[in-house]
Amino acid sequence: MTKQTLVPDEVIIRQNDLADQAYLADQAYIPEEGSLHGDILQNLTQLPIEDLVALNLILTERVGQLKREGWTLDHDDHERAGCLALAAAAYAKVASDEIQGLDVRRPSWWPWAAKWWKPYGFQRNLERSGALLIAEISRMLRTTDVQG
Repeated sequence: MTKQTLVPDEVIIRQNDLADQAYLADQAYIPEEGSLHGDILQNLTQLPIEDLVALNLILTERVGQLKREGWTLDHDDHERAGCLALAAAAYAKVASDEIQGLDVRRPSWWPWAAKWWKPYGFQRNLERSGALLIAEISRMLRTTDVQG
């Protein structure tokens, strides 16, 4: 049985370039211990290539939400606390339902109008879910809307 990959070959090639760039950046730039850049770079260098591919797909979706779709940080900041996370959960749930062969439909707890529900296949739904989680965490950090 052949293992099916959900990542196109050209993405894997680009991710190999990303890993090389991270290695070169690590060699050329040594950030202060405990700095944000140092922590990010340290974390990235510890991940397997498949995690870097997944992370890049999620980041690409998040950039698309901001650039292609026109959403803004200010718009995110005015969402109810947890609303973006709830949308992320909805896309993760529909991805799970799809891979299990279950009926795929918009959850009754989808936080926005039905016109904003745009499922598009297992992997893309997971990418959207991850991007929405990033948006929720970023909103929380900007608005200091942190609950225990």
